Amino acid sequence: MVREEGLFTLWRGSWPTILRAMSINAGMLVTFEELKERIAKFYNLDPKDKLPQILASASAGVVCAFMSLPPDNIKTKLMKMKKIDGEFPYKGVTDCLTKTV
Repeated sequence: MVREEGLFTLWRGSWPTILRAMSINAGMLVTFEELKERIAKFYNLDPKDKLPQILASASAGVVCAFMSLPPDNIKTKLMKMKKIDGEFPYKGVTDCLTKTV
């Protein structure tokens, strides 16, 4: 693979992977904490009780799945691309995003 496509091919999907991890963590942390407080307030419970934590966790998981799809799609396209007529179809994350949209 290195002989055919170059040494930097080994890191082709690293930037989209980092973007995906950032979006997942942001979505999980923000959503979980905010919903835990709101659910506890709505049901007049302590935020440390199990019910607000379970409901907030489930909701945060849905948000994470939703937020990870676009970066994951770009990551997969960049990692699986092959040269066509001596050139790659995408030049990077931004190019892949604009051609996908």
